[in-house]
Amino acid sequence: MYQPATTKNVCIFTYSHLAMLISFSMFEDNKKIEELLHQIFKKILVLNPSKDAFSYWIAITTTILEFDQKMEKLWKQEKQAALESMKAAKIMKMTHE
Repeated sequence: MYQPATTKNVCIFTYSHLAMLISFSMFEDNKKIEELLHQIFKKILVLNPSKDAFSYWIAITTTILEFDQKMEKLWKQEKQAALESMKAAKIMKMTHE
């Protein structure tokens, strides 16, 4: 999945990455969001084709976090929300079995 993304100029995002970008767009203009997306696509173009998910996600996340200081706070909030969501899903699964 990651090798075709890097060789065919396709960008794959997690829900956490998308949520962070949407949050960022709530207080930034479209031009800044487009600039960030262009930087992400440029990063994908220079990645070595690989099936390695870890290096792909590090490249994407690092590009986003380095783009603006606000991103680190948004990333922490999103990761916390994801953890809480997983805990809730685990509890629901245990109580409904």
